Formats: sequence, structure tokens, C-alpha cells
Amino acid sequence: MSERKKICVFAGTTEGRTIIEFLNRAGAEVTACVATEYGQALLPEAENLTVSARRLSGEEILELLKAEHFDFVIDATHPYAARITESVAEACKALGIEYLRVLRDGTVRPDSAVWVEDVGEAVSFLTGTTGNVLLTTGSKDLARFAALPGFADRVYARVLPMEESLTLCREAGLKPSHILAMQGPFSEEMNTAMLRSVNAAFLVTKDSGTAGGFPGKAAAAASAGAKLVVIGRPPEREGLGLSETLALLKERFGFECGCVPFRGSEKKIVTQGLPDESFERLQGIPMTKSEVRAVILSKLMLTRDSVCWDIGAGTGSVAVEMGLQADLGEVYAIERREDAAALIGENARRLGASNVTVVTGTAPEALGGLPAPTHAFIGGSSGNMEEIIGCLLDANPGVRIAATAVTLETAAMLTECVGRFSFSETEVVQLSVARSRKAGPYHLMAGQNPVWLFVFRR
Repeated sequence: MSERKKICVFAGTTEGRTIIEFLNRAGAEVTACVATEYGQALLPEAENLTVSARRLSGEEILELLKAEHFDFVIDATHPYAARITESVAEACKALGIEYLRVLRDGTVRPDSAVWVEDVGEAVSFLTGTTGNVLLTTGSKDLARFAALPGFADRVYARVLPMEESLTLCREAGLKPSHILAMQGPFSEEMNTAMLRSVNAAFLVTKDSGTAGGFPGKAAAAASAGAKLVVIGRPPEREGLGLSETLALLKERFGFECGCVPFRGSEKKIVTQGLPDESFERLQGIPMTKSEVRAVILSKLMLTRDSVCWDIGAGTGSVAVEMGLQADLGEVYAIERREDAAALIGENARRLGASNVTVVTGTAPEALGGLPAPTHAFIGGSSGNMEEIIGCLLDANPGVRIAATAVTLETAAMLTECVGRFSFSETEVVQLSVARSRKAGPYHLMAGQNPVWLFVFRR
């Protein structure tokens, strides 16, 4: 890139962080605007990154854009942050700066859910009901929910563990025992447990899309027998999705990912088959080992702009290597365990795979709304192998799929799928790996569990 581009990103969302990381790797000079110190803590440490971590008024936004002379402004704020979106768009129009709104994919509406236009309509609906309510809409609207009869006794609120959030809870009149101060992401199982722990008859949420954990909330409500109340999105400006935004940036500015590594990663390995010791581990969370991982990636035949799904991602070893290989593309790591999801994010950050997005939830429900994959790996299916493969083919009939099995039962399920889906291209490989271990003055070869690798394509 001949001249460093100055780009301002209004973030605070998963999409915003992905764009910021992409731009930093591409060598752009980035100013990231987030509303809180919590939002700042989620951003990577990178050179040429300036962060504004406070809420800006419309006038302050105009002053910032006027003073810095940005080449491009990207609005990747939350779909419900309508005021900020309007302020940024108006400031860009006044200054003649090119503006792009990043749109978050919506989700399929559950038939059993109650959809309302805004908080006021949600309060009106709940007023005519009985039973406890779990709010997962954040702390800003708590004062409006306080108008609900029996608010102090009926309502539990899940908010970020920040002083500002706790202050708003107290001001609204919530009891300390009704404040659930926690940091996500939240798995379906975690949501279900919380609903049951507070005996919730209703779960109130926003249509936050897959990136915001909506599928996991919807599934949890169904599992716990709670009525899902969804506050619909306000009207949005025209814009582009995340993958289209990254493609536009590549085309418009000639950005190439990977040319400027993160601090401390100047000598990161990009060949497939990273040493297992490269990854942080947690007891009980499985990891695809280095030798098997290398064969999986080879059989997937990734391209630099691949869109990849890693389903049942575990430690995230395959997802991270996908991200390093497909450095101009996107990787979505789907994992149902909350602790594993956090571990994937940490491994991706440490190893410089900033194009990996972690999705917490169980497949196939958690797959709705994700960009269509060109390549997919199934490392864990929770018994839903046929449904997952069907979902992959619905999203992209030409997707290339790799799946592993270490048990006879899983191998049998994959064998059945060969006939069920009439693949035109099928390959099955059995991998047997042995590693040396020291036994006194000698070295012996210790065999690992054999692995079946299935590769499909229509």
C-alpha cells in the first residue's frame, strides 16, 4: 500500500472488531470509537490504532471527523444504536467523507416468539402477564422497564459487570439479588440454566443476530419453557454485510491482510500443522492434533478468500489455522461450550488469526444467519451430523466439507450421510499417528487414537 489510509471505525460490536483487526493487519491508520472502556478492552493491541473509549455526542463526532481528515468512515455500531448511526451519517454528509454502514444479518423468527416494536410495547405486553422476566437487553432501558407493575419482584436483568451498568440497575429499583452482572458470550446451556435459576416465564431480548447470540437465547427459551419476547430492530440505513464490507475495502484500497503483523507476532508460523504447544488448553476441551490438522487443511483445499465454518471447534486449533491460511477470508468457529468459546477467542488473538469470529451455540441452530461457507470442518456434531450437513448444503450446495470421527458410531453416521446426500465427490482416509516418547534411555513410539477423515462435495 503506497500511502497509509486513515479510516475511522465506530465499533463496539463483533463486526466492528473484525474490521478493525483486518484494517490493522492491512497497514491502515485506524481510529476506533467505542462507547466504554469495556469495548476498548476487547480490541487488539496494534500499532497505528487509536481508540476513543467514551460516548460521543453528535457535535463531538462532527469535530472528530473534521479534525482528523479521514479517508473513509465505517459505522459498525449495534443495530439498535440508531442515534449514533444518524449522527455519524450526518457528520460524514456534511464533511463530504465517504460513509459505510455495516449491517448485521438477521435471524429466522421463531414462530412462538412475541415480536414488539420497542421497549414501550414490550412493557405493555408484559403488563398483562404474570411470572418472572429475564431481561437481556442491557442496562440503558431499565428505567423504562421499571414502569412494569411488580418490576422489583418480577424482573431479573443480565448486564455487563461495570459500575455504570450497576448504577443504572440500582436507579431503576432492582434488588441486588435480581442483578446478574456477567460478561458473555453465553451458550445455549448457560442461557437455559439462568432462565431456570430465576424461574423465568419470559425472556426479553433484541434481534441481535447470530453474532449477538440470538439463536442461543431462542433455543434456551424453548428448552426452559419461557416465552421469548423480541424487540425488533429500528429501521436501518442501506449498507453492506461484514463479508461484503471486507471485500469492498480490499478492492477500494488494495488492502492485503497479513502484511503488517500484530505486535509480537512478526515470526508467526503460517504453514499448516502448528505445534500443539502453540495453543492454550483447558482440561476437558478437545483439540485436533497437529498431524491430523495438517491433513484436514490439505484436504479442504482452502483459498486465501475462503469463508470457513469450524463446527464443534473445541480449542479452536482448526479454526485458527483456517484463519491463517484464508487470510483474506472469514472463519466462524461454532462452539456450544462457553469456556471453550472464550478459549478459541484467546487462541485466535494470540496466534494472529484476527479473521476468526467465535459463535457460541449448538449446531445447526447456531448456524442461522452466518455468511454462506465455501469450506467447512465438522469436528463435533453433538449427534446432529445429518442436520448439520443438510444445513451446510442449504447454505451453499457447492461447499467442501471435511469431518472427522474417532468413534465407530460417528464413522457410521458419516457413512450414512454419503448415501443420504448423494455426494459426487467423496474421500475417506484413516489416519494413524504415532509419536515418540522417552522410556528410560530409549525412545518408543506411542500410537494415538486412529481418526477417520471424510471429505465431501457435491
